[in-house]
Amino acid sequence: MKQRRVNKKKVKIIAVVEARLTSSRLRAKHLYIANNKTMIEHLVERLKSIKLLDDIVLATTTNSEDDRLILIAKKMKIKYFRGSENNVKERVLLASRKFSADIICQVTGDCPLIDPILIEQLINSFLINKSVVIGYYGSFKSYGLPNGMDSCIFKLSALEKSYKMTKKPEDFEHVCLHMFNNSKIFPSFYIHPPKNINFPQLSVTLDYYEDYLVIKKIIENFKNKKSFPSCLEIVEYVVKKKLFKINSHLKRLVL
Repeated sequence: MKQRRVNKKKVKIIAVVEARLTSSRLRAKHLYIANNKTMIEHLVERLKSIKLLDDIVLATTTNSEDDRLILIAKKMKIKYFRGSENNVKERVLLASRKFSADIICQVTGDCPLIDPILIEQLINSFLINKSVVIGYYGSFKSYGLPNGMDSCIFKLSALEKSYKMTKKPEDFEHVCLHMFNNSKIFPSFYIHPPKNINFPQLSVTLDYYEDYLVIKKIIENFKNKKSFPSCLEIVEYVVKKKLFKINSHLKRLVL
């Protein structure tokens, strides 16, 4: 894919997908199957449809259990990087440096249903707003996208600066948290979703087995659709079938 120009300089935009198989809540969740594909394959396929991305990098760990994720990365012909299991911020930083990113679109591996259209909107908004260093299209406790549709974009230079300043354990675990909590240093913006996809109570992120049941039903319902179902289509289907009742009782960490 061709690189685009911002401020007359070529920039490289890569999606960095964080994933590991040793999650305490749902072990090996990225390998769960729906419509004959693993969850991580569903996610990567969606990212591959985004023309604004120059590369997709799977950022996993050096733990031998994650060898299976590397096999999937090779099968899907995407880049991969292995780093710290607990220091996610460092893992994303080193992966981004290795593949010469200027701008990073961060997506967690827990989001197999992510909407490529929303990520394209986020990237375009970021490129237009040249003064900001971080942008977010996500969900909060009272307003936003369904959990699992969110993504974040930021400059590599901002991540490098934030990493040097980071001290709290939670800021090493959550890549963007320190930057959002220091908005005077890291100018940012948040895209408010339209009302028809404002459903923060809905979770299509893969944290628990109940989440998998919801995601599996959604994937199977749209399996004959030629294009990926949009966030709106997923919300309408979930509401119609009341699938949110399956996992709405589960506790979530909402930043």
